[in-house]
Amino acid sequence: MKKLFLPLFFAFFISKAQVTNYTLSDYKYRTEGLKAIGFSINTGSSLHSGSASLNSGNIASGLIFTKQYSKDDKQLTLWNRTGAGIGKLAGNSNPTQFSFAEQVDWVQRHYKGDNFIEFGSNSMASIYNGTYKNKKPVYNLGLNPTMGIGTGRLEYVSNAQMALFILDDLKDAGKIKGIVSNEKVDDFVKLITLLYNDRIFDYRKRRNYEVAQIENYLRTNKIITVSDIEVYNIIADNWNYSIQPSSLESTYFNSGSLQVDYKDAVTDRINQFGVLGQPRRYAGTQTSLTVDVPSSLTTSNSGLMNGFLNSTSLLIDDSTVKNVLQTNKGIGANLTWERHTPLSLKLQRILSFGAAFGNSVKSLNLKYNTNKPDSIYTEKLTGYSVFARCDYGFYPNSRTVLYASGDLYAGNSIQRFLGAATLKGMTISASAFLRAEYFINEQSRLNATVELYGSPVNPTAAARKVNLSFQIGYHNYLF
Repeated sequence: MKKLFLPLFFAFFISKAQVTNYTLSDYKYRTEGLKAIGFSINTGSSLHSGSASLNSGNIASGLIFTKQYSKDDKQLTLWNRTGAGIGKLAGNSNPTQFSFAEQVDWVQRHYKGDNFIEFGSNSMASIYNGTYKNKKPVYNLGLNPTMGIGTGRLEYVSNAQMALFILDDLKDAGKIKGIVSNEKVDDFVKLITLLYNDRIFDYRKRRNYEVAQIENYLRTNKIITVSDIEVYNIIADNWNYSIQPSSLESTYFNSGSLQVDYKDAVTDRINQFGVLGQPRRYAGTQTSLTVDVPSSLTTSNSGLMNGFLNSTSLLIDDSTVKNVLQTNKGIGANLTWERHTPLSLKLQRILSFGAAFGNSVKSLNLKYNTNKPDSIYTEKLTGYSVFARCDYGFYPNSRTVLYASGDLYAGNSIQRFLGAATLKGMTISASAFLRAEYFINEQSRLNATVELYGSPVNPTAAARKVNLSFQIGYHNYLF
């Protein structure tokens, strides 16, 4: 009896009335354009007892703009951040400080059939007048032009995930009879993409408009048999509180080179009401070879926060240093193969392999106000690596995310320092990662992570060859 019961139980558990034959990989993400802009302003001050020279106050602001499109023959991702700040350190030797910085990250890709060529850059320029009167302004200039070729295309399918979750819930509630055609589902996903890329200033009006547009499409296309308060609740519940398509304009791009100082820079779609986050879902296979030529020049050896004046405290430089010239130049190449497969609405698999090579030369030249001789420092770094990675995402319902990944890495580096012995090192490592999140309601959720890392060959961490860590958390948004 037990042998018969278990197969019947699992068959009943996974059996479900089918709402459509449409799959996530059927969707081709196309949009004529997305624009978003955000503005932030922060101020801060500090008082230190017994050290009046460290008392400070400042104000910093940032303007962020992004533009993107995805067409059959080309794609664009552009991010621009402009920042400015002004502040004062107490004391006669400390003038009023100011900073201005511009950072641009963009990638343009052109397709001809299944092949593409891409070019872009991550660049930054800034000026900062320093903290001491006897020091010249600090200038920073960073350029990182990139070029690449490849074949294949990764289609963004998170919008299709949202559409299928809505249709599944309506089917379970008995609001949809029969099978929804692939053509109607595809049009429904395109509507969701259009709504996500549209901008209406008033949040409440926009949210009501979005839900009304979804209900209108389902009703006019006779996908739902009746439109009532339960239909509205199902649409609004998924749209507001469940797993959502990650906003493409939010905080990061595939280059991984851009960081902003807070998560909701130009959008309210991430973490609104504490909704679940998840890796963006794609479908397709892509092979690419990219070459970048990073180069930078700065007249300071003290770092600004991403090139911008720190909004919480002012920088304190070494008053004995008169002039600094720090340069960095190099070249890097990356070969990557990726396959993103939505195995079903609830299961995602990602396989990736890659190899990388890099060579860089860093130099630092210091001149002092005192009789101390100039200091010159040079470092040359050459390295290469290979990796293999597998990721799985499991979404049993629109409230739960389970994400697991494992990877293998091997790399070798050679460092040469001026006047010092050459350092060589091989690194071999493997890691596994598991994350789980459960959305309880709009104010609370549970999460847990487990990470296992091992590096049998690692010259920089010989005493920590194996590391296991875990975390369990509960988050509550009080009001």
